[in-house]
Amino acid sequence: MGLASPRGEVQDLKIAVIGGGPGGLYFSILFKKARPDAQIRVFEKNPEGVTWGWGVVFSEETMSNFDEADPQTFAAITESFARWDDIDTYFKGRKITSGGHGFAGLRRVKLLEILTARARELGVEVEFDTEVEDLSAFDDWDLIVVADGVNSKTRETHAELFEPSVDPGRARFIWLGSDKSWDAFTFIIRENEHGLFQVHAYQFEEGTSTFIVECDEQSWRNAGLDEADEAQSIAYCEQLFAPELQGAKLLGNRSRWISFPTLRCRRWHDDRKVLIGDAAHTAHFSIGSGTKLAMEDAIYLSGALDAALKAGKSVAQGLADYHEARWLDVAKLQRAADVSRAWFEDISRYKEFEPEQLVASMMSRSKRVTHDNLQKRDADYVEELDRWYARSQGLDLADDARPPAPMFVPFKVGGLELQNRVVLSPMCMYSAIEGVPNDFHLVHLGSRAIGGAGLIIAEMTNVSAQGRITHGCAGIWTEAQMQAWRRIVEFVHHNSAAKIGIQLGHAGRKASTHLLHQGAGPLGPDEGAWETIAPSAIAYDEGWHTPRAMTRADMDAALEDYRRATRHALEAGFDLVEVHMAHGYLLSTFISPLSNRREDEYGGDLAARMKFPLEVLDAVRELWPQERALSVRISANDWKAGGTTPEDAVEIAKMLRAHGCDIVDVSAGGLVPDAEPIYGRMFQTPFSDRIRNEAGIATMAVGNIQGWDHINTILVSGRADLCALARPHLYDPYLTLHAAAEQGRESEVTWPTQYRAAAAVAKRIGDARRDERG
Repeated sequence: MGLASPRGEVQDLKIAVIGGGPGGLYFSILFKKARPDAQIRVFEKNPEGVTWGWGVVFSEETMSNFDEADPQTFAAITESFARWDDIDTYFKGRKITSGGHGFAGLRRVKLLEILTARARELGVEVEFDTEVEDLSAFDDWDLIVVADGVNSKTRETHAELFEPSVDPGRARFIWLGSDKSWDAFTFIIRENEHGLFQVHAYQFEEGTSTFIVECDEQSWRNAGLDEADEAQSIAYCEQLFAPELQGAKLLGNRSRWISFPTLRCRRWHDDRKVLIGDAAHTAHFSIGSGTKLAMEDAIYLSGALDAALKAGKSVAQGLADYHEARWLDVAKLQRAADVSRAWFEDISRYKEFEPEQLVASMMSRSKRVTHDNLQKRDADYVEELDRWYARSQGLDLADDARPPAPMFVPFKVGGLELQNRVVLSPMCMYSAIEGVPNDFHLVHLGSRAIGGAGLIIAEMTNVSAQGRITHGCAGIWTEAQMQAWRRIVEFVHHNSAAKIGIQLGHAGRKASTHLLHQGAGPLGPDEGAWETIAPSAIAYDEGWHTPRAMTRADMDAALEDYRRATRHALEAGFDLVEVHMAHGYLLSTFISPLSNRREDEYGGDLAARMKFPLEVLDAVRELWPQERALSVRISANDWKAGGTTPEDAVEIAKMLRAHGCDIVDVSAGGLVPDAEPIYGRMFQTPFSDRIRNEAGIATMAVGNIQGWDHINTILVSGRADLCALARPHLYDPYLTLHAAAEQGRESEVTWPTQYRAAAAVAKRIGDARRDERG
């Protein structure tokens, strides 16, 4: 073991690195630089110069990290780079190019040669052709760095410590090489009689490239590749991608078809053992290089360990500091990689897209690249993309005309025409008195209409007194309530270009509660509580009212409530009606098997559970004119095992479409208090994407959509037709006008007559903000 110096620092550390890949070698380099007295020995099972795979790829951002960590290694690596800025995508006989991406690649063997030479130069011992079977030989060593890859024997031997879990991918891929020099990072998407296949290809040295072929399980089996050897697989892929290969050959290197394993470990370390790189975590190759991830681990580990020792702390503390500093970045990258992997696994969903939209969807798949990011990288590409989008939505646009931003392309469904695709999402304000909306609602909704949103949707408005969430909820079951709503509708119509809709709902088992700002929760008997109803007598949560299971008579009464509300909405002048079937309210509880345990015709499989919600939809559609739009909000995922799934949501949307729904407003959750949602930017948009492109119906995306860049990205990539924003509109009632200014598109929105003088000011502010963003 190492000795302590008079200052408390541990000297002469003995460190074993299991695995001589890029992560293990790079750590040994960095830590040996920081602590020349450390004794570091690297053990690699393969002979020197032998490795699996072909090339590795890095981004320019990664390169700056490497330069700072060890300039000598950086210089040697960059001298061997093949560089490119473009991404080329081949689809449906066309090639679309997007520039400004800044990538570099080199042969994996060359990278290992550079790292090995640098490690030895610094005094690190590197032993090849040496497999470590047992860690007992290192009982008196201070640190064991486990860097032996995704199939780590050390990790599996100590599985009870690290608690690894593996999520196997649904696609199959084979990692090949090619003797073709691609001019750009290249994607090829090709459908044949067996299915859909895609290629990820990039040059890593003159005359040699990586060529990864990926496909879904069924296509793989249809092509007989499940029984093909390496040579047969190469022959098949050469024929399939002959137009792009142009006579070039594909190359094997112990290549076989596998599924990508996404590895996570609950713990990365104990007091003297630590996992790095693929031994600790993996990220799908479509998001970047596992080599990049491993080398960044090495930077963090070396830095954290050295800092801890300098501070007189233990190796164990250094490992803890490493995990604390690193885990969140890794978690974010793995989350992005999961989303990216899923996009390629589900690529058949997009095969009917035009090339422009498929490329936009692919480029923005992980949510790390957005419309604005792409515009900064390649303004000409984005202008052509926006022009295509505008034309695809029916705009007659000249070739030399500047296309509008996607969010400002008008939207039409049925007789509803919106000047833009920004929606004020319905939000309960709990400010009504006896269900009657008041001046607060007028200002709240009116200001967002003046602020430029294309569609205003009023809060969940209850169809009966029993259907209220709280005493403060808005209603539309009385004439007085209808007249109050009419006042608001007329204000919106007379003072803005916005259209206005109303969301009709019944709270079901979540009714009879305190106002949100009073702590929510169920009302007590002496607080004016009322009876709640639901498909089954199952309370929302412990301590909540147990609802009465609805009878047929209750259903008939509810249907009449919805009919009355629809007639009132029509009389009030609303442009759209939305039926609320989400978030654990009455109709949502019919849909989910977690809350519907009925044994009659309204319970059981999905079709039976949808029966009453569809009866409600039919009742509304019968009264609501065809020329006025009808939307339905659903929870596409209950975020709870046994509940509604995204697969169910597609089938639900198909049923809604068949019963006259024009737009599905795609939300999630709200059914049970112990749901486990996976939050993040635009976190519910993938559900909208799936429903729109599998069920064939217009969708409205909602959920942590943070501004105009997200809106443009979602729309142009075909993930939704409208974007509903809630809290951003609370923060900024004039969100849409401000978005126009920030993009230099003041003329693409309607400024209220009284506010037109502000357009010039907005332009100056927008110009300044664009200069700040670069």
